[in-house]
Amino acid sequence: MNTLKEGNTAEVITFTKWSIDVSHSESGFEVKQMMISNLKGIF
Repeated sequence: MNTLKEGNTAEVITFTKWSIDVSHSESGFEVKQMMISNLKGIF
């Protein structure tokens, strides 16, 4: 049986560097306008 005592915990933090491929990337949004229609946009 494994037990951990208070103060004996280990925490691992990793960092990842992302690079964006502009020619294959897209960002979009959709909002409901005046509760009637949806407005969509793409960057």
